[in-house]
Amino acid sequence: MENNKVINSDEISLKEVVLTARAALYYVFKYWYILLIVGGIGYGIGYLYEGQKKKMYTATTTFVLESNTSPKGNMSGLSAFLGGGGGTGSVNLFQGESLMELYKSRTILEEVLLSPMEDDSTTLLIQKLFSINEKLEEKLTETNRDLLEDTQFLLFPSPERQRQRDSIMNGAVNVAKGYFSVSYPNPKASMLQVNVSAEDEVFARSFNQQIVDKVNTLYMEIKGGKSYENVRILQHKADSVHRVLLSAISRVAASTDQTPNLNPTRGALRQVPVQDAQVKVEASRSLYAEFSRNLEMARLSLDQEVPLIKIIDEARYPLNVTNPNKNKIGILGAIGGVLLTGLLLTMVYVFKQIMKD
Repeated sequence: MENNKVINSDEISLKEVVLTARAALYYVFKYWYILLIVGGIGYGIGYLYEGQKKKMYTATTTFVLESNTSPKGNMSGLSAFLGGGGGTGSVNLFQGESLMELYKSRTILEEVLLSPMEDDSTTLLIQKLFSINEKLEEKLTETNRDLLEDTQFLLFPSPERQRQRDSIMNGAVNVAKGYFSVSYPNPKASMLQVNVSAEDEVFARSFNQQIVDKVNTLYMEIKGGKSYENVRILQHKADSVHRVLLSAISRVAASTDQTPNLNPTRGALRQVPVQDAQVKVEASRSLYAEFSRNLEMARLSLDQEVPLIKIIDEARYPLNVTNPNKNKIGILGAIGGVLLTGLLLTMVYVFKQIMKD
């Protein structure tokens, strides 16, 4: 008996909810003209808002990143010879999210913005950025606006004007971060995609090429680490020994030429200098062979440590263009306005019902 009462109570509650919802819906549609006006206003706001935007050009570069691990065992003798801790770098350095964060580095972005445009070597990317971004340009003072046109000032600021140059760079760097994105299209593959979207086609492609090139170059240098230094040192030592070897060979020939018709009874005059030079030749030849072998090992280690970066797709003209979709945003604005107004009218109806009770 109690169960029947509970069921009836639940049925009544559900019925009341349905009736209340139907009444509230009727109440909302009773003010259809308000919904129509608000919808029109929402459409107009969305249309005008999207209409202020410019069409955007998107430059995309996709490349494969493959890290290698160098064989430490083969380099133990070389490491001891150089007095270092081995030629291997940090294999996991700048992997995944860390590499993506490198693209947002202020130093990298400043170098990119101070690079020349692709179509005009006299114009820097930062100067083009201010010309295509009206909001950024409006924030410039008259003094900074004049300084922005001075390429020499931007590249080589004097100490007393360093603060003004940093002020210009701060605004440009913060805005530039919103122009590009870095992502992994396929998390399972070591493939990185860099997109740059801008109001100017040449700027988008120039920015894309510069930032990819500078980040990849820095990445290669850091990944090479100790191996780059090992190769440089060994190359220098090998060249020095090679010069000594050539000098010794020249001395052997010179000692022979100095006594062309030597009296056989005085052979020591030729044999002693020649043999001394030959000893230096043999010693230099052995040392040079050892340095050459170690140099090849160091180069092999460097090839193993430095990751392979292969460009798969690079930005090409014409770039993909995204035009402002004013009608779409206007419709979304209208829908949003109608839904918000309907919600407010429903709350008004519920409040009136509560006050009646």
